[in-house]
Amino acid sequence: MRGFFVFIFITIFACNLQAQKHEVGLFLGGANGITDVGRTDFINPLPKSFDKGEPTIPIAIGAIYRFNLNPQQSLRLNLDYSRFIDNDKLAAEDYRYDRGAKYSQSLFEASVVFEYNFFPINAEQERGHSPYIFAGGGVFGYNHPEYKVTHQLHDGSTAPTSAQDFETLIEKSNKTKISYTVPFGAGYKYKFRWNWIVAAEVGVRPTMVDDLDMAFAQPEDFSYVIEPGLETYNGISQEIQKRNDELIIGRQLGDHSNNDWYVFTGLTLTYTFGRPACFCD
Repeated sequence: MRGFFVFIFITIFACNLQAQKHEVGLFLGGANGITDVGRTDFINPLPKSFDKGEPTIPIAIGAIYRFNLNPQQSLRLNLDYSRFIDNDKLAAEDYRYDRGAKYSQSLFEASVVFEYNFFPINAEQERGHSPYIFAGGGVFGYNHPEYKVTHQLHDGSTAPTSAQDFETLIEKSNKTKISYTVPFGAGYKYKFRWNWIVAAEVGVRPTMVDDLDMAFAQPEDFSYVIEPGLETYNGISQEIQKRNDELIIGRQLGDHSNNDWYVFTGLTLTYTFGRPACFCD
């Protein structure tokens, strides 16, 4: 990763500053997760039903700044927001369908990618088209669940003697967690009227986390409140520990050897401005 960014900066400074040409624009499309919950499609930006209600549109929107290094190479900055869901009831696998887990996720992403066009579309020309590929690095923030577990006496109970004499309540809340991704993908561009470029692309984001689907909780994600004196009764402390362990295990679904991915699929529209192209050799 470090070598990639060194290469990018060397390439930028090797170009004459008079050669700078810029693009700004928008990305609009859909998103999907590749996780341990829901469908196993790699690319599926179509609306999905969270429960039995109306389908939810998995949106992905963002802003783009592109710096053209030469007629075929660019450096691109992306700022994106995405919201997507999935549901085991939509899965083809029986074990997922029977499990019935579901999740909703929102995330923000900032990334820098190196873009290579197979044909010289960045030159000063009225029209052009080219397939392209890209890869780079980024950071993203996403919703990560935390749980507050409260062990308390049932109403009217004063001296518990068994597990039936007290109850366990759990409250869920979300916090923002930051992690890293290595976006890469491919697309196709079409340039028209000198300054406008429209493109369709698919961008894949492997991550270093396994909880985009809210399905993998760590012990540190839990906090505990025990009613004063409750654990002093005979056998109650063991029952409390048993319940705590079951709560953690019950929120660890799927294959923990594979991290989650997410995918953006959509269209970009950019406007080119700046000096006429005078790229370095």
